[in-house]
Amino acid sequence: MRTSEERLKRAAWKKTPAGKACEKRYARSPAGKAATKRKNAAPTTKLRKSTWQKEYGLERARKRNAHHRLVIIEFYGGKCLDCGIEDHEVLSLDHLGGGGQGHRKEVSHGRIEGRGVYHWVWKFVKNSETPPVKLELVCRNCNWKRHLVQLRKDMQYEEHMGTKQSDSEVAKGNQGKSVRSDSD
Repeated sequence: MRTSEERLKRAAWKKTPAGKACEKRYARSPAGKAATKRKNAAPTTKLRKSTWQKEYGLERARKRNAHHRLVIIEFYGGKCLDCGIEDHEVLSLDHLGGGGQGHRKEVSHGRIEGRGVYHWVWKFVKNSETPPVKLELVCRNCNWKRHLVQLRKDMQYEEHMGTKQSDSEVAKGNQGKSVRSDSD
């Protein structure tokens, strides 16, 4: 560790022609380039630190999340259970028996975004455990088909039980209520 007196002598020497030439040679050397790279990469002020964290922190998080998603997909078999497609970009987790929106809200602390589910599943997969919620790996097309089939079943049940109004009943209910007045 240098004393303050030694640091002042070195700073004065760097301003001399010999010191400047030495600094140039060092800056061109591999060790000097590596030191400059480290100095520029590491944040020293709050502003640079926040910018650095935004750029490199988000990049690191995206890589980590992509890796976790890939491991989760492989854990669940790596292909769609319905059609067999193996494209990792279109595969997603489907909640068996519905309830996915509520579960996403629960594990994402109120948000309905899907990222919280993968983070939640990762906690189990990294320990080679099966998550307590029943999930299946399907492609997005098959997931949507499953959703439509469930919607159709629900509609048929409502019609069968008489709880759903038909189009004619809806029209009868709106006969006395005109949205636009004819006197205009």
